[in-house]
Amino acid sequence: FFYTDTFNFTGSVQTFIVPQGVDTITAKVYGAQGGANWINNTNYGGFVQADIPVTPGNTLYLYVGEKPTGLTGGWNGGGNGETGGKGGGGASDIRKGGTSLNDRVIVAGGAGGAGYWSGLHVVGGYGGGLSGGPGYRDNPGTPGGDPGSQVSSGNGTCISLNNPVCAGGFGYGGAPSSCGCEGYGGG
Repeated sequence: FFYTDTFNFTGSVQTFIVPQGVDTITAKVYGAQGGANWINNTNYGGFVQADIPVTPGNTLYLYVGEKPTGLTGGWNGGGNGETGGKGGGGASDIRKGGTSLNDRVIVAGGAGGAGYWSGLHVVGGYGGGLSGGPGYRDNPGTPGGDPGSQVSSGNGTCISLNNPVCAGGFGYGGAPSSCGCEGYGGG
């Protein structure tokens, strides 16, 4: 049979019990956009779609990432921003068999934070399906934070935006906190 449901950001884990007669779900997962303090930002979260085998009666745990409005990174792994930079967006994922990061069966990465500093737009990198995109200052030729991939997080950045010193890790984006400079959170 055919069943559709949509889950939006709530700030906490949501659950879905697999209905009887269902052995596969098609999941469309969107990571959260990164925060920004100007309106023309393009730091959108990633998108992933896949068919996932399931067992009727089992519980899936759904984590829907948050688009931050301030320095604190979005719920579910967004990196914090600092001073003029906004936090990165949180990832969205589905977990099966438990609620740890190791139980994730699909993940759409959140985007890096963006802002406006010293007369220049700072653009957060977009969230990934297989890989995210790099951030930049004013134009794509001026490098910023590094993108994450399926096997590692990207580095955050500060000061010159080509000095990647603030690494993310398993399940969270890089953050410039304690870099002592303007900085923007990773997705």
